Amino acid sequence: MKATEELIALCHIDKDKHILDVGCASGKTACYIARKYGSQVVGIDLSSRMIVRANEQAKKEGVVELVKFQTADAQELPFEDNCF
Repeated sequence: MKATEELIALCHIDKDKHILDVGCASGKTACYIARKYGSQVVGIDLSSRMIVRANEQAKKEGVVELVKFQTADAQELPFEDNCF
């Protein structure tokens, strides 16, 4: 998590930020950010299997209300511009 902490410091993440985790895999980083900073986090991954694992991770860590995971392609993001 050292690299994650360094990136968080550069991005000035706090509870008022909406974060996009591209390539979220099992959701550990997204859940960590949500739990530690109270930020709303959306995680995307190409693998639907990883999204299932990410949702399980969110339940395990008690951050379901702060994170949302979905299958998506980073090159064709399903979000409006400037929402993160």
